[in-house]
Amino acid sequence: VLHCTLPRLPLQAGSYHLALSSQIGAESCDYVPHAGMLEVEGGDFYGIGVLPPANEGPLLVEQRWTAESAPRR
Repeated sequence: VLHCTLPRLPLQAGSYHLALSSQIGAESCDYVPHAGMLEVEGGDFYGIGVLPPANEGPLLVEQRWTAESAPRR
């Protein structure tokens, strides 16, 4: 049994296909291309009360932006 815990799943709402693979060293031991489905429900990922449009991509990235004025010459 494998358990995976993701405190903040960075995916937009939707259905995602899961594949599994295992390796020992550099040797591939097994590959299951259609291992299951993951259904992601929408949520307020950024804590701002709205979700970005789904057409902006499936991956959500926590980010912070800053800007500084250029020094005067």
